[in-house]
Amino acid sequence: MCLAVLCWVLVDPRWRLLIAVGFCGGYTTFSSYAYETMAFFEQGQWTLMAANFLANNVLACGAVVAGMVLARVL
Repeated sequence: MCLAVLCWVLVDPRWRLLIAVGFCGGYTTFSSYAYETMAFFEQGQWTLMAANFLANNVLACGAVVAGMVLARVL
């Protein structure tokens, strides 16, 4: 049963689009964020590292809250 569902999920074009755009897009975005933060760390640029870390996390949380508010309004 699980194998049939897995095959359907992987074959249906809508799921393939979701996986390709959603998962892979999120993965590459996180990789870029982690790379940039660690590059600042390795270069000893503590202020830029902290600013990058805080800005990314604060803006991400703000986007989540904005999405939740928008979902309730709609």
